[in-house]
Amino acid sequence: MNGLARRLLTLLLLPGAAIAQDSYGGQLHGNFQLDGQWYLRDEGIDPSGEFYPDERFLGQGYANFVYTDGDFSGGLRYENYQNVMLGFPEGYRGEGITYRYLQFKQDNLDVTVGSFYEQFGSGMVFRSYEERGLGYDNAMDGVRVKANIAKGIYLKGVLGRQRFYFEKSPGLLRGVDAEVNLSERWHALDSLGLRWTIGASYMSKYQRANDPFLVLPENVAAGGVRSQLMKGPWVLNTEFAYKANDRMGVKLQPLVHLDPKGMRIVRKGQALHIRPSQVLSLIPVRS
Repeated sequence: MNGLARRLLTLLLLPGAAIAQDSYGGQLHGNFQLDGQWYLRDEGIDPSGEFYPDERFLGQGYANFVYTDGDFSGGLRYENYQNVMLGFPEGYRGEGITYRYLQFKQDNLDVTVGSFYEQFGSGMVFRSYEERGLGYDNAMDGVRVKANIAKGIYLKGVLGRQRFYFEKSPGLLRGVDAEVNLSERWHALDSLGLRWTIGASYMSKYQRANDPFLVLPENVAAGGVRSQLMKGPWVLNTEFAYKANDRMGVKLQPLVHLDPKGMRIVRKGQALHIRPSQVLSLIPVRS
């Protein structure tokens, strides 16, 4: 067995193991997790066996691989559900590569193609994230560009579709986010002990309307503005978000109304989030 094969075997057997490809100047990292449950029937709480699964053992797992070389990195995640454990969404059945990406990051530019997670502000306008313990994963599959175009000015742009189990959602998402750190732009604020950041987000979704009964909008927009003000241990986060009329299921008829032209549409939405907080230091400071 050659050296590379031995290293790959070590990666597969040891969670969190990392190996370095010295000959190519890069590093390959990886980790994996396996979960399984063996089910025993409790006639006291389930006398009819309604909730007792047909399969006595259910299991699932995943493995991550990430390769980095200078400004470039790439990775993938393999997932296997044979079959998904009780309490997780039934849509997770089977196996496949569900997450893969290539990334270039240099100085003030960061470009990712493939899968990625991202969030604008607090996430009211757009949030793509994973919560593995709950079986939730709506990773984006597309293109993301992040740039620091000037001192204290940060831009993001995303384009793609979100994950839906082993498929992709029908909606195409396009969005931009801008953030300005006023304390970095104007040192007068920093001299007063103030750290002030403002931002704005815009997201558009296109999804073809195929409902035979409802006239649904195919283009839906959402936007928001936000502010974060910090002074000493105090933090004040404020964000306002607005969403145009979005499609909803036919079962939600009470939310559907007729506009002056007689088209059945759904109501618009808006939200205001205000969160004051205090950051406490748990480590005593010695004079």
